[in-house]
Amino acid sequence: MGAKTVSFQTNDNYTIVGTYLENPGSTKPPVILVHQLGSDRYSFDSFAAKLFNDGFTVLSIDLRGHGDSTQKGSVTVSFTQFTDTDWKKIPQDINAAAVFLKTSNPFVIGASIGANAALQYASNYPSTHGIVLLSPGINYRGVDVTTAMKNNTVSTLIIASNEDSYSAQSSQSLFSTLAISDKKLLLVENAGHGTAMLITKPELMDEILAWLNEHSS
Repeated sequence: MGAKTVSFQTNDNYTIVGTYLENPGSTKPPVILVHQLGSDRYSFDSFAAKLFNDGFTVLSIDLRGHGDSTQKGSVTVSFTQFTDTDWKKIPQDINAAAVFLKTSNPFVIGASIGANAALQYASNYPSTHGIVLLSPGINYRGVDVTTAMKNNTVSTLIIASNEDSYSAQSSQSLFSTLAISDKKLLLVENAGHGTAMLITKPELMDEILAWLNEHSS
């Protein structure tokens, strides 16, 4: 597929490492993939390949303190030492990814705390083309979306599994609070949390892909 490992800086001097799958000449908005807490960019590998094969340019990133994104300046950092203040800054990683892609209107797909970061990013950058939230929560580690869900004007797809009770309840609250008309909620059964849903229920990848294509123009 021609995957490239790339790196770029955030405004607060973290080096973010990602896997970049470029489709030169594609007219579709690029997709930024944002993993969940304690995971890394490889958790999206199967879906990234599917997106790329459908014509999307894709950038999967390791959030600060995860995977290969463990440098802040000359200091090595780990998410295990993060406070809520540190977690609140992870939307900056998405912003740095968009700057790398030279776009102001990416799709952003996030899982768990990555979903919360995606929603916060979209509320700050309303030119975002659309967001897909896998197992969001109202508040994960201080990444609170109470304000973001009221301010968001970006097309939104929310997916959660019913047995994942906090996320399912949060997803329903998010869906009912969003003031936009272009929103969709999918509640599935026994699918797990975050990117695990894409493995347990691989048909969800097709659902997301169809939604992205519907919103690509």
